[in-house]
Amino acid sequence: SRIRSNFGNGAIKTNSYALGATMTWYGLKGAYIDGQAQVSYYDSNLDSDVLGALTHGNRGSGEAISFEAGKRMSIGGKLSVTPQFQMAYSNVRFDRFVDEADAVVTADKGASLKSRWGVILDRQNTWAAGRSDIYGLVNLTYEWLDGTPTRVSVTAIHHAEDRLWGELGVGGTLYLGTNLTLYGEAVGKTALKDFGDSYRLEGSAGLRLRF
Repeated sequence: SRIRSNFGNGAIKTNSYALGATMTWYGLKGAYIDGQAQVSYYDSNLDSDVLGALTHGNRGSGEAISFEAGKRMSIGGKLSVTPQFQMAYSNVRFDRFVDEADAVVTADKGASLKSRWGVILDRQNTWAAGRSDIYGLVNLTYEWLDGTPTRVSVTAIHHAEDRLWGELGVGGTLYLGTNLTLYGEAVGKTALKDFGDSYRLEGSAGLRLRF
């Protein structure tokens, strides 16, 4: 990706490799507990339009773990509501390197601990050839830690977003027979302190085939 800055433009290219595991428990009345864990490895090239190649083949690693609990409840007809709570911890680090100006760059901290409170409202429809699940979601997320500083020689460069964010989203899944599933989701996020000034738009879509 390209990076633009008043101090000089540049680019970073990262290849990542991850291995993860999930485990979910379902209760008899719609309750569930979900756990996920993942370890990741990174290989990055960082280039500056001013200084040239800052580092190539820089290695990094990270781990993440999360737990989510919720309960799906019918509210009549084909509608249901699912309140959720999630805690997620992640940590990322990279190897120390020296750039073309002889500045030593090190990762000081890369940890995040985030809580999420959310509600999903969904509607399910079934017909002879398949079924659909359309939903809307509302979330509040809170970051408990203090951001991710990177040290360049004796100077600490601190990156931290606002702690409290709100999220609104819509999505759906279309099951066509037993072998094909189409899905998609769009989510808008904004910091509540600077509502509308700091925001993020995310979307995903895909298909699953069973052979």
